[in-house]
Amino acid sequence: MNWQWSSLVIIEYMMAALLLVGVVYFVKKAKIKRELMLWASVVVATAAIWMSAHAAEISSDSLFIKSIFSSIQLSLSVVLGTAWLVFILLYLGLQKWLRISLITLLISVCSGVFILTLTNNIHHFIWSSVSLNDINSFASLISTKNVGAWIFMSYTYCLGVVGGGLLFRRFSKVQNIYKTQTKVMIIAAIFVATLALLDALDLASRLRLNISSTAWVLGIGSLVVLANLSQVRTRDILPIARDSIVEKLKEVLIVTDENTNIIDMNATAQSIIGKTLQESYGIPVTQLLPDLSKYFNTSNGMESYNFQTTIGSGERSSILDIEVTPIKDISEKITSLVFVGHDISEIVGLNRQLTLLYEEEKSLRKDLEKEIEKRIEFSRVLVHELKTPLTSVVGMAELLLESNPKPPYDRAISSINRSTLELNNRISELLELTRAEVGTLSIEPYEINPATFLSEVIKDMELNVASQDLVLRTEIDSEMPYIMADEKRLRQVIQNLLTNAVKASEPGGDILVAATLQDDYIKIMVRDNGHGIDRDDQPYVFEPYFRAKGIAEKYEGLGLGLTLSKKIVELHGGEIWVESEVGKGSTFSFTVPVKSYH
Repeated sequence: MNWQWSSLVIIEYMMAALLLVGVVYFVKKAKIKRELMLWASVVVATAAIWMSAHAAEISSDSLFIKSIFSSIQLSLSVVLGTAWLVFILLYLGLQKWLRISLITLLISVCSGVFILTLTNNIHHFIWSSVSLNDINSFASLISTKNVGAWIFMSYTYCLGVVGGGLLFRRFSKVQNIYKTQTKVMIIAAIFVATLALLDALDLASRLRLNISSTAWVLGIGSLVVLANLSQVRTRDILPIARDSIVEKLKEVLIVTDENTNIIDMNATAQSIIGKTLQESYGIPVTQLLPDLSKYFNTSNGMESYNFQTTIGSGERSSILDIEVTPIKDISEKITSLVFVGHDISEIVGLNRQLTLLYEEEKSLRKDLEKEIEKRIEFSRVLVHELKTPLTSVVGMAELLLESNPKPPYDRAISSINRSTLELNNRISELLELTRAEVGTLSIEPYEINPATFLSEVIKDMELNVASQDLVLRTEIDSEMPYIMADEKRLRQVIQNLLTNAVKASEPGGDILVAATLQDDYIKIMVRDNGHGIDRDDQPYVFEPYFRAKGIAEKYEGLGLGLTLSKKIVELHGGEIWVESEVGKGSTFSFTVPVKSYH
């Protein structure tokens, strides 16, 4: 067996090799979807193998070898048409057509053609006769096509035409910004669709050429496809990308040419502006965005910038925040402008509502501050007006007691003195509560020894406790660290708790005051064995004016002592709580942090 070489055969081999190298380069450099890249590679690789098989067929002088490579070419033609159709569907974003049934059918056709070409000697479905013409210097294959060959060539041709038709149908709707990509892909489609037609007409044999014109068309068309997909530019965006990104983009997208005339806009822009792309095509963008004229700058040195504009009127108006981005070529000349706008109508509306609410809140706060000032001033005046005459009464009562009055006047004067002192305490509590409610109650902490401090407070209260026939016990750790506290305020808390314990206890009972170090806190506890507090009342004992059941009827008071105690403890950074059981007494505990007060 000899091989017949010519410059045309060598060129065909070189073109096939160039296509295979191009496929490798394309796979490494292409920046498109993987599925699209895969099927584009299959199309070009199939074309390269077809050209190699064709070159091998025409250069061999063996009828058997020529028949084998001719069968391979027919099989590859069908595979090429199938791969081309799948590629076009992916390219145009029509994946919904690629159902399992369609893919199965296409693969079955390719497999069937391959089997039929290999078994042609049995059924002669594709070629009725095959012979060798060696009269000329180049031996050529003479084959008589049967019905199968015409069916399969028509099948490939139809797939090529369908792919080209889909491209043309889609690209007929594409605007100028995509025209470069459009023209190149249509040219590629024409090259590929013409493959089967040229092969069916067998022009090479008719013109007595040593190389098929189909090979040239196929090679050039495949190179065009590769070059086109490898050099996708911003303004030559793929249709699939436009459908997947631009049309589905929720933001407004408008594209103009270098003369700022509109050449494209997405569905969102058309909806907000109220005009279709056909109605807006070619008109200056400033007609749609009047505010743009204040900021417009089309010099080659321009950069991206933002502006806000209102489109429409009344309820249909929209406020857009638009970013303008210039698209420039290699020479830095502006070739188009891209406008991306966000509808901020809702945000602006919310900001306006927030502004109004803020102004209302500001006004209310001023009114509240005035009311607080009035309340503080009223409380101060009230306390002053009450305490001024009360002070005289207290002084006179004490003076009378010092004169050792005779019975029954001594008891009456003592009662007056005790009542006026109690009234004086109630007035002071009322003033303190008012300060706490408006946030003006404050403390002046300094370093104190808790053990020494507690001993002094208990000593002051011993006489009062003993007068009620009660025993006062203490459990105070003498090694406790110093704390930062307001001694006057803290004394007020302990005296309040002890006073309540005395009121709650029956004669003969005892009261325990204990203080221990727990972690970073000093815990101070006052326990009595009195009647206790009902479980339902316990959550409310620190509420102002609250009086537990059984206590309100028995003892006087406004119910402010525990409320003030809670405020004072919290100002020190501690907590206060109660544990009680009816009939067994109550335990009030609070904590004061050991760490320095901030």
